Amino acid sequence: MKFRYSAAGPDGDVLVGFVEADDEAAARHQLQARGIQPELIEPAADDSAAVVPEKQTSARLTRSEQTEAIGQIGDIISVGIPLSAGLWTLAEEMPSKRSRAVFRSMSLQLDEGHSLDDVLSGHADSLPRWLSAVLKSGAETGRVAESVRHYVQFTRLRSAQLGRLAVCLLYPAILVLAALVMTGFLLMGLLPMFRKIFEDFGTQLPGATEAMFNISDIVVPLIEDWYITVPVMIVVFTVTRSLLRTFIGPSGLRRLLYEVPIIGQMMKFTALSEFCHLLALLVENQTPLPRAFDLVSQGVRDPNLSLGAAEAAAQLTRGIPATRLRAFVPELPDELLRIPGWESGERDLADSLRAASDVFCIQSEVTARSIAGFVAPVAVLAVAIGVGFFVLAMFMPLVSLLNDLS
Repeated sequence: MKFRYSAAGPDGDVLVGFVEADDEAAARHQLQARGIQPELIEPAADDSAAVVPEKQTSARLTRSEQTEAIGQIGDIISVGIPLSAGLWTLAEEMPSKRSRAVFRSMSLQLDEGHSLDDVLSGHADSLPRWLSAVLKSGAETGRVAESVRHYVQFTRLRSAQLGRLAVCLLYPAILVLAALVMTGFLLMGLLPMFRKIFEDFGTQLPGATEAMFNISDIVVPLIEDWYITVPVMIVVFTVTRSLLRTFIGPSGLRRLLYEVPIIGQMMKFTALSEFCHLLALLVENQTPLPRAFDLVSQGVRDPNLSLGAAEAAAQLTRGIPATRLRAFVPELPDELLRIPGWESGERDLADSLRAASDVFCIQSEVTARSIAGFVAPVAVLAVAIGVGFFVLAMFMPLVSLLNDLS
């Protein structure tokens, strides 16, 4: 029998939910065992009249909170605790109020009888996209806890990789910022003083100086009217992106970004690393390959690989062998289909995909270092050329002015 209850939460919010029990006393005992002191327990109406909890949350967990929470969900499942009760217990142990709100909401929805898929969909903004794929695969193969633990390890490795990528790109980013600041100082700080001197003395300006003043006439108003320039740039970027997504689709836009030298390769390798590891995890769970591709399409963030995985699942279901997917699924990059093991057993394919994930991860980091090695000297050279041209453009009329005065 289903009972509806309401209780005061530790943060002062009103918790409303449902619990299955034989009678009201059993329902009260079950709630108290979960640390809930109900103020009201009454028989629930039929499912069609189910009451939505008064307080739902769309709080977004940080990456570290997600990793910690998913790992604890795996531990909960592995020891046989019911997921709804485990989520409520987990909510009480989470240090972040945002985290507690998310898991309480999930626990209440499971108690109401919502399916796990519906609960995950309702909290899609708070939890990683791949969690749904992992839990579905684990539920189908009976290896949820192992799947979650393996992917938590991968998430921690990915976080470390992203940290290394950020460190690699930090130095060139600082150089580029310094170059922009230097340019603004020259154009807005020094150039007006030289221009006034030359105008006061009526000095004949050479072509380099005229060019510098023309550049200043274009750039300085854009900087001074930044409150107009920045919104216009954002609007232009947004409209351009929307038009590209409309005409070539999100996957086509991502393939277009892949063609950007160096940066596109880094994005591509990073996405392939995530794709291969998730597919390896599902194959290792003995998920059939068509179903594994279908779940991967729901879990990866790259729209091109997501579309390719969905199409690959459809082709594999029709009986097309994995080795011939390239002819039918252009969205899947050649680097992915060149991985050995597509015709071998599940264990060999999982090992190959995991090794490929590590290789793509290394290639992404190497590409990031290449960006740093390329941008740093280019930024320094650009600053040197810009300052040299500025000094030359200002020095030439000064020489003419001194000759006139002498």
